[in-house]
Amino acid sequence: MSDISWDYKDYLDLIKDSSYTQLYEYYSNETTMGILGVDRQENPHSSFIRWLLDINGKHGYGSVPMRKFLETVCLFKEKVYHDRDSKEVKIDGLWKNPYNLLNSANKQLLDEIKYGRYEISKQSIATEQVLNNQRRADIFSVLKLNMQREEFGDPVYLVVLIENKVHSSEHDKQTEKYFNGLGESNVPEKVMKRIGDDWVDEERITEQTVYKLFVYLNAFSTSEIKKAIPKGLNETEKTSGPFAMSKEFITLNYQYLLDGVIEPLQDIHANGSSHQRISEYIRCLGQARISSIGEPNDNKKNVDVKSDEYIIMAVSRIEKQLAVDLWKKYRKVMYTILESYLFYNEDSILNENDRDFWLSIANLYRLIDDKELKLDDEDSGNEPNTKKLKELVQKANSTANNPRQKHKFTYKNQLYVSYKWPSIGYLFRNIINDYVNSAANDGNRQRDILIRLREKLQSWNSSWNNETILFDDEVEKIQNGSYESGKNKTASIAEFANSFFSYLRPNRGKLLDPLIFDKNYEENLNDKYEIKLKNGQKAYISRFWGADAVNALVEDVLPNKMGDACDNTFKNLVKEED
Repeated sequence: MSDISWDYKDYLDLIKDSSYTQLYEYYSNETTMGILGVDRQENPHSSFIRWLLDINGKHGYGSVPMRKFLETVCLFKEKVYHDRDSKEVKIDGLWKNPYNLLNSANKQLLDEIKYGRYEISKQSIATEQVLNNQRRADIFSVLKLNMQREEFGDPVYLVVLIENKVHSSEHDKQTEKYFNGLGESNVPEKVMKRIGDDWVDEERITEQTVYKLFVYLNAFSTSEIKKAIPKGLNETEKTSGPFAMSKEFITLNYQYLLDGVIEPLQDIHANGSSHQRISEYIRCLGQARISSIGEPNDNKKNVDVKSDEYIIMAVSRIEKQLAVDLWKKYRKVMYTILESYLFYNEDSILNENDRDFWLSIANLYRLIDDKELKLDDEDSGNEPNTKKLKELVQKANSTANNPRQKHKFTYKNQLYVSYKWPSIGYLFRNIINDYVNSAANDGNRQRDILIRLREKLQSWNSSWNNETILFDDEVEKIQNGSYESGKNKTASIAEFANSFFSYLRPNRGKLLDPLIFDKNYEENLNDKYEIKLKNGQKAYISRFWGADAVNALVEDVLPNKMGDACDNTFKNLVKEED
């Protein structure tokens, strides 16, 4: 259970808030990539980026996207790779090839490109371009740059290679082989002519006029990349972290690509279909979708479903603002929902249709800068703050370095797996049911035991905002508005339906219309989730429990604090390590 309590009224206010409804609608609308089931596959994204960066493309933006891409790489290098004070690169040994555009000896040329003092007169661009060593580059482009300053003399030719990693990590030393295929002195003859464009054949291209830019594009957040930089490119970090194995590559994330290249295009007048495609692609980047480790071109026919992840690749300005507004207004209830689902793996807290939305929200906060989320009362008591939120939402992705927690329990030959139905909360209910039936045969005695258990559970987690156990007569009082329980109070029948295993939850957690509650109250009293006492009364157990609560219930609360006779039924609980 969460350590932070929340008022159910806050939840109702949250889901009625205009920022919430806008985000919900935004994430609910399918994109074309989503409909085709390719929204987290690398090849479709590579194709879209190639279309966008093509200066001769029919999108109507001309060379603007390609120029902005080069500018964005320069800015990412300065903002992320360079020390703020010394301006030195934080990782040793990067970009040492003399014809790597990012080599320190080429600073003057890089500045000219960063400040846009050039024109792109010719370009070839392709996806899956075969290189010298038969490796295929995800995106490969050759640019002819006419520099504005006379001291550069002859045109500059720039080879841009983009290795695109939507989700999967580098394998088989891909980037090192890409560089080896382009780092030889005979690049113009063997590689550039393979492009097949007449202009490449006609140019007087020499090794001295060809520069290279190697980009490792991925969906890591900027903060994750910054945190990984002090570790450098150690062997343990290479294959799963945000950096390429070759030190000639620079990492760029989709967030910078969105901020620096894609979103600015929305402010440029182009043909209507291109603007629509850009807007849809931005929504595709921002929706949390399943991405399996392994792509079809990785020769993996059977992808392990346990590797599936929900990931957001980048978030737009509008998404950020809406999410920041919600966090600042409803942080308690939002943190509790996210914590219950991501940390305690309680699927039952959300209905099935809402899970993608909340996983999108979690990933969205993962990508927003800490400064944007920071609150005025950041360090006030037990309130959720930005630091707690960021630590929590890292669990939104089950990456190799940060797996989402899984808990498995076997109880009476039934396997209970977190975030699969029945949930850990249902296991909690079953243990209590067996305990009370083994502790007493008299209904009144059973009720007394449950009341005492309720007090003990409340003492175990004093921040819980609702009762942990309710009886049917108490539920009737809640419905009639005459129920009071002091500090911890279930205020409405809707709140009861949301918080307890009960007859009001026939659709795996979907909250029904409160009007239906009144109509069907009497006829729906029988339910497999209720606990039936010997005197005909019924008890209902709160749904929001985690693995730690199950352990505490079995090892501490029941045997040591209740003092009632019970058999060993609940001791049949077995926790399995995942």
